[in-house]
Amino acid sequence: MSRLSIDQAQLDEFLEERRSEKATLIPVEGRAAQLGDVAIVDFEGIIP
Repeated sequence: MSRLSIDQAQLDEFLEERRSEKATLIPVEGRAAQLGDVAIVDFEGIIP
C-alpha cells in the first residue's frame, strides 16, 4: 500500500473548502454587502 503525502498548505486548502461547503448562512441587515457575503437577489422582470 502506498502512502499519501500532502503538505500543510494542501491540507489547509482542503479544510477551508470543506468549511465553506458546510457553512451556515446567517442573515445580516443594515449594512452593505461585503467580500465573502452571500447575496440572495429575487426580482421579477417584465418584457413589454
